[in-house]
Amino acid sequence: MWKRTDPQAKIKAGDRPQTCQSLALGSATESALLKALELSDFQNLSVFEDISQHTKEVGSQLVKKVNAIFQLDITKDGKTILQWIIDIKNGAGNMYLGSARLPADTVFIIPDSVFTELVVAP
Repeated sequence: MWKRTDPQAKIKAGDRPQTCQSLALGSATESALLKALELSDFQNLSVFEDISQHTKEVGSQLVKKVNAIFQLDITKDGKTILQWIIDIKNGAGNMYLGSARLPADTVFIIPDSVFTELVVAP
């Protein structure tokens, strides 16, 4: 049986926006965490803790304004090492580690080093 899917644009850090982007098909069951990387070793964990805390505090207000689900795929050596979901579309907002429970509206694929520069830049 055919399954209807909605295309999503995926933009990697450093890529320029394209007028038409194709959806990359991959294994949906592939783990977002590499076994070699412990969550405590992730250098930007405090940033996600801050985002999570802010989402808990003002999530319901953000849901009314933003109404979107964001997926952040943090990569290292071309492989996804962490996958964070920021859901400010449903309920009072939520942020969690792992695969999206509902399809993400926007997917960010960002190398760990670029993400570090992005969040620590002066």
